Amino acid sequence: MSHFTATGPSWIGKPYRYTGQASNEAARALSAANFDVYAVIEPGTEHMGELPSILRDNGLVDKTVDGFNPDAVAGLDVVIVFTVYNARTEMLEALDIAIQMGTGLVNLGSIGIGIPGAGDPAVERVTGLKNSRYFWRGFTDAEVTVAESHPIIDGLLPGDVVTIGVRDGILPASGEIADDVTVLMWSEPGYPTLYVRQHGEGRIVRAQWFRRFQPGLPYPGYTLYIRALNWAAHRDVDAIW
Repeated sequence: MSHFTATGPSWIGKPYRYTGQASNEAARALSAANFDVYAVIEPGTEHMGELPSILRDNGLVDKTVDGFNPDAVAGLDVVIVFTVYNARTEMLEALDIAIQMGTGLVNLGSIGIGIPGAGDPAVERVTGLKNSRYFWRGFTDAEVTVAESHPIIDGLLPGDVVTIGVRDGILPASGEIADDVTVLMWSEPGYPTLYVRQHGEGRIVRAQWFRRFQPGLPYPGYTLYIRALNWAAHRDVDAIW
């Protein structure tokens, strides 16, 4: 739950607030799915702006994690991030260290594409996409091709085509992708729409689409993200916490 994204620089002429981060929605959905939810925040922001009421409404006042502290982040099984356009370098670096120590990451949408920028080394260390640039596709849906089978997308096979609202994200220059990345879905032009990564001891799932709920995928509600969280946490995708 990033105060910096919620209140900082914006490309839409007004603050992003916490809506794009699905702060309330995700906390409630994951609590309902029996996850023990904590809020990863920038230190000192728990008393600022909208965040106190979000924490209070979700029973997280005493369940915050200092997102600048890699040891604190590494105490979590898995972190889920929804569209954090502005990411402090300290948080990106802490997240990178924690993942390499074994904490999982599920990232829906973009991270750090506004600040510090898609091609920033701290962003690329987390995304695994090299010499990256911001990619705007527009508001029309895209046909996305399944490239690899994987437990989190059980039911989809290589060659299957699904329709997804791919709006924007990070595009690696000349297809430069880290060796530990496996792309599960591609859309044109060479855009890794869904991929998994083994980063040190940790696992990453990145879904580069904007809308959380995608009717073109055969997974209702938060089902896909729960499967991704389980896999990233080194559990069976159907595990119940």
